[in-house]
Amino acid sequence: MVFAVVFGILSYFGPSFSSGGPSAVANTIISMAIQLSIAAFTAILFIYIQFFAISKPRVYWLKPYETGVSFKDYRGNPQVLELAREVVLLLKGSKDFKNMGGEVIRGLLLEGDPGVGKSYLAQAIATEAGVPFGYCSAPSLQSPFLAGGMLSIRALYRRARKLAGQYGACILFLDEIDAIGQSRTNGNNGSGLGMGMGGMMGGGGNLLINELLVQLDPPPVDDRWTTKFLRWLGMDLVRKKAARHAVLTIAATNLVSTLDQALMRPGRFDRHITVDLPDSDGRRDVIEYYLDKVNHENIPVNRLVEETIGYTPVAIRHIINEAVVRAHFNGRDAVTYADLIEGRDLHEVGVRQPISNLSREEKRRLAYHETGHAIAQVLLVPWERLVKLTIIRHGGALGFMQPKPLEEKHVLLKEELEVDIQVSLASRAAEELFLGSGSSGFSGDLNNATARAIRIIGDYGMNGHLSSRTVLGIAGAGMQLEVEAYLQDQMKKVRQLLENNSDMVHALAAELMERDELLGDDVMEIVRHFTPKLTNDAKNKRKKIGFIRQETNSTSDTGIWTESESEAVAASEPLAATGTDNFSPMQAQPIKPNQQQEAQTTTFRVISDTPSGPIPAPANTQVNTPFSPSGQLGTMDRLGNPLPGNQVIPPAAPATGFQAGVTAPFSPMWPSDQPTVSQPKPAPVEPEAKAQPAAEPKQQATPAQEPAKPAENKQDKQDDDDLWDLLPKGW
Repeated sequence: MVFAVVFGILSYFGPSFSSGGPSAVANTIISMAIQLSIAAFTAILFIYIQFFAISKPRVYWLKPYETGVSFKDYRGNPQVLELAREVVLLLKGSKDFKNMGGEVIRGLLLEGDPGVGKSYLAQAIATEAGVPFGYCSAPSLQSPFLAGGMLSIRALYRRARKLAGQYGACILFLDEIDAIGQSRTNGNNGSGLGMGMGGMMGGGGNLLINELLVQLDPPPVDDRWTTKFLRWLGMDLVRKKAARHAVLTIAATNLVSTLDQALMRPGRFDRHITVDLPDSDGRRDVIEYYLDKVNHENIPVNRLVEETIGYTPVAIRHIINEAVVRAHFNGRDAVTYADLIEGRDLHEVGVRQPISNLSREEKRRLAYHETGHAIAQVLLVPWERLVKLTIIRHGGALGFMQPKPLEEKHVLLKEELEVDIQVSLASRAAEELFLGSGSSGFSGDLNNATARAIRIIGDYGMNGHLSSRTVLGIAGAGMQLEVEAYLQDQMKKVRQLLENNSDMVHALAAELMERDELLGDDVMEIVRHFTPKLTNDAKNKRKKIGFIRQETNSTSDTGIWTESESEAVAASEPLAATGTDNFSPMQAQPIKPNQQQEAQTTTFRVISDTPSGPIPAPANTQVNTPFSPSGQLGTMDRLGNPLPGNQVIPPAAPATGFQAGVTAPFSPMWPSDQPTVSQPKPAPVEPEAKAQPAAEPKQQATPAQEPAKPAENKQDKQDDDDLWDLLPKGW
């Protein structure tokens, strides 16, 4: 071995010594030393960058009262705040608590949706307790090097215990702990990285979560350097139990089901608090708190509370800040309610980006697509109100129908889930009925309807099943046939609803094409011109959900549809037109002997931004000029009946607006196969006119047997007068 070393040195320096003597050898040695120094410096710099710069966890230490957040700033969840006060009392009086024999909690797990204020609550706890606060992003503890994350966790808790020794306690907040605390039994390694890279790479398998478990509940050890030095010298004279510093670890996640069970046991995360969305009182508290910080004028807080159902405190703060931005750029120094609504729309649907070169045909397709949603929403979902209907692009959506709930719902019935599916499918039903074909804009609606159907069938047990697909491990593909049959049934029901109210669909689609965007009040103003014809399914759903057979003296400002107790919609009686879903107008009809009378179409109450009462019956209307728009939304006669063979609506021509009375074809509720001959102008009749005695209805002439002149009959004349009573003003 020595011989080999000597031989190597002589072989390396021999040529230099032979050519230049001792000076050449010295130069070679100096050159080698410089190269080795540069290499060592580069290696040290590389290690520092990797371990202490790139892999260094993002930790921010704040001294007491530096957070600037206290309990008076935390709004929206008073129950959670009470639990937080208990934690503060334990941290402040830890000595008294220990004298009683208790142990201060070591871990607090906060679960909740993003934006509910988990980290905000942790800062408030630290401020109220008067202890240091350390914020650490749990994903930043992951390291590309073996044991890098483990060393970071060890250093983090060493610093926390040091501060706890100085201030009596310390709070360490781990945000998004699910990034490092995932269960080790479901295939995850607890560190977020695998061992596929080998060597020093890969994160070290379970080292990260194992080290976290130890630091959360460590043994009582005095790790001060003075104690270690005395122990090394054999001079450890004080023999007593080591004190455990009061380090409270607060962790936040919205995926608590993925955490390892070892983290959840008592002694680590002793308490588990679910931070939920604020209710109406909580939202009012949050709104008033943030509105007090900005200049505003005449803000209806109660209405804003209804507008923000399902909002988190962070979302409410965001829309108020957006309102301030809107007011500033509009040259005003105070926020108005319109600014808040604009900020809300920007938050929910994105930036308004109109397409200037959108063709008339594409506007027609979008109009019928969104109108299908809107009509189904109005007729099927009385516990929500329509806010906006638009075919103007916002973000990635070319158009949308925007509803808002009138009240918070936490438990849904099967019927409520089904109407959500029908509203989603209504766009395709409208396309097939009034365009003759489906469009590519149905993909998002289909996804929503399919997801709802899978939950109804496989998770909620609402389709005749009493087994859970989640427990059985059945994927959605295994339920495709049943889901398909279920969705086809819902499509059939909503298609019948739109077909029965086709006149309403045509009118709303025409107005939407002209104006591009309609507010909820505008939509309801158009809907009020027609008598809604609900199907059996729609009436049954309203009855089961609780929007039928309510007292008529209910307050009108609730926005709930009500029906009189005298209306024949009792549960023990069959609904109107059983088995056909074809409804008759609100007139007395002849009844055959021994035939049960059908239920009348009842007073219909709709939801709007400004709740209103029942729609009054349309007054008598005189038609002074012929009404036969051609090429509008279909070809019709003067009474609004589509001519034979005109099933697919042709492309719409430019219209002049709904109020002009030429954009929305009216399809009355009598058979559409009447002869298209000119009809005599009907004479005005008294509103209180009574129906004629019951008689067999007269057979209508078919187009093939079209008479040259309509037959004169008193009964037919009376029926025509009754039908003219149904026409709205302006037709």
